[in-house]
Amino acid sequence: MSAIIAGVINVVIMIVAVYFILKFLFLRENKIGDVLRGRISDIENSITRSEKAIKESEQILADAEKQVEESMLEVQKINKFTDQKQQLLEAKANESLDKLRQQLKKDIEDEVQRRINSAVKEVLARYSDELIAGVEEKIAKKLSPEVQQELIEKEIEKIR
Repeated sequence: MSAIIAGVINVVIMIVAVYFILKFLFLRENKIGDVLRGRISDIENSITRSEKAIKESEQILADAEKQVEESMLEVQKINKFTDQKQQLLEAKANESLDKLRQQLKKDIEDEVQRRINSAVKEVLARYSDELIAGVEEKIAKKLSPEVQQELIEKEIEKIR
């Protein structure tokens, strides 16, 4: 019987040992499972945050592209406006230049006419005195003083 008791004790010891080994492995497995589940959860959270960041980045990129497009349209509008203003200013400048040229031409023509008139008057004044003196001399030789005066007055009227 002692062999049976010893065998039973050995079986009990073996069962207890197997029990402790299995319990140790199970506990260890639970701890590893808990660690793995924690890491999986962290990875899932990280993936979720990454997907959210990607969506936000895509939205920011779309907004930036929209702003660039709007800015390009605004630049085109500004360029068109400045081109129109430049054409208008060029047209006004050309118009002003034409008016200035016309006024300058008129002023030059007026000045030339004034100088011609002045020169003519000067020549007439210079030669009229000589002409009158010559005419008076001839008249004095041929005509009476009253007729002379009358002719002189007619000639002076012609000159004026």
